[in-house]
Order: sequence, then structure tokens, then C-alpha cells
Amino acid sequence: HSNIFVSCPATATGVKIDNSCKVGGTDGGSNDLSDTMGGGGGKMYPVNYMYDVGWLTDEQFPIVSSGTYKIDPLLDDKGGKQGIRIKRNNPDFPYLMLEFRQANRFDSGWAANSPFINGVIVRAIRPDVLNSFNAIINTVPGSNDRNTPPLMAGKTLYDTYSGKVITVDSVGPSGAIVTVSDHIPPEDYSEWSASTLYTTVCQKISYKGDTWVSGWETIGTQPGSDGEWGVWRKVSSDNVFDQCKL
Repeated sequence: HSNIFVSCPATATGVKIDNSCKVGGTDGGSNDLSDTMGGGGGKMYPVNYMYDVGWLTDEQFPIVSSGTYKIDPLLDDKGGKQGIRIKRNNPDFPYLMLEFRQANRFDSGWAANSPFINGVIVRAIRPDVLNSFNAIINTVPGSNDRNTPPLMAGKTLYDTYSGKVITVDSVGPSGAIVTVSDHIPPEDYSEWSASTLYTTVCQKISYKGDTWVSGWETIGTQPGSDGEWGVWRKVSSDNVFDQCKL
């Protein structure tokens, strides 16, 4: 049977999967509309079911690390990657899986604008010989709507259990292009304070959502207040101090 993770927290470009996500539904199997065991039948088996019963090879459903991958529409006759798996540090769901569908075969009933054929389906899975278990992930931050889980083009999913960020680069009738990359934590600098004496050259601070760096000792000078050649300069600016460039 399947279930659904809902109400996951937002990031700047998508959603984060952590222990604050909630399991939606209580009936043990009517929450994933794209799962044969959750969508009331009449849908194709998810790619991990096909793999579990020996219909797909390791090449068609590989375990991947960082890189960019093309996922063919499920059961596409071209025979490319039908999905991908990502290992994660979670004993309940040791893998994430990604698959892409189009409105054909048993999936011909999807509406043309359905996210299920216009985005990438992401599930947490627990493979088992006798009792495989899925939980689709609603990739819309804070949402518990089971009609909108797939990850859409231009959006990201950060999985804290694998340390990977999944980005859907594009989708189309011939497949989905996704990039899997390592999560790089954002730099966390203290907010600028007018009363603090900054003595370190190349001291970084946060101010109004930007990161700034100092060129010499300073106190009380608000970043940006003394012009583009002042003591504080944005690290993203063209005139950042030479000695402070990475």
C-alpha cells in the first residue's frame, strides 16, 4: 500500500524533506493517485514495483549519485531509464525514487494539465520481497492536496536524509531531465550591528538579505551608506576587495 508525505517546509526554490513532514491520510492506501494500490486501480505500477518483480533491470532503474539524468516516460518503448533511485539514511524509507509519466496505456486517463504527467513523481520507498511500501512526496510546500505532489520544472527538492538536492530541469513528451546535486548549506553570518567593532579584514556579515565583506577596521558604518567604494562591499559585487575574493 501507499501513502503520502504532506506539509513539508518550503525552501527558496521548492521544498525540504525532513522529519517535520507529516504522513497524510489514515486508510493505508488511497493517498497516491499514481499508485495502483492508492489510485483505485487503473494506473500503471510505479517503477519500483516493476523492478521488484523483475520486469526492469538495474540499468533501467539505477541507483544514482550526483549528475544530470534523463528519465523516459514510464513504459516507453525506447527502453531508457524508467526511473532512478537515490540512497538515503532513513531505515524506514532507504531510497527516494523518481519517475516520469505520460498519458498513455493505463495512464491514459490523466488530464492534459495534470501535474502527474507534467512533473516528476518522487516517492520514498521501502523495498521488500513480500511487503514493499511507498509514500509519495507532495513537493508543494505546506500542501496536503493529493492532486499536486509531482515536482514541476524549475523546482527543487532538498532531501535531508540523502543530502541531495533534486532539480527538475525540464519535462516534455520524450522525458524529464533532472539534476541531482549535493546540498551545500547556506553560509550563516551574523547580522550587522552598529555597536560592534569589526577588526578583521574580510569579515563577512549579513545585512538586508545580502552578504557583505569589510576592507578594514570599522564600527558604526552601515553597509552601503558610504558608497560603492566604502568599507562594506557585497560579496557578489564586481568591486569586492581583491584580498577577499575566493
